[in-house]
Amino acid sequence: MNRSIIVAALALLGSAPLSVQAGDSLLLAAAPAAPSAAECERSASLSRVQRQLVDRAAEGMRPLAQYIYRTRMIYQLDVMETVAWLDQRRELRQACGERTGD
Repeated sequence: MNRSIIVAALALLGSAPLSVQAGDSLLLAAAPAAPSAAECERSASLSRVQRQLVDRAAEGMRPLAQYIYRTRMIYQLDVMETVAWLDQRRELRQACGERTGD
């Protein structure tokens, strides 16, 4: 796998190395625009499985990983993808809170 892709993935997960060597290109997206009211409303509603994931994540990484492992054949979940979704949702919820002044 291309090293720059790995570095970019680690940066998105918050585990990027402290020093990035010259020549490593990070594909960084432009700063996201403020979320719309519809996006904030959608982020507040969760399916049953999404609620389970959020609840398990609140308990810690181990309960979350155990839940994903136990239900992997049913929901086809992946730990890394789930953590990325949870981080994205948390950031959106924070942006929505800032948008409304909460």
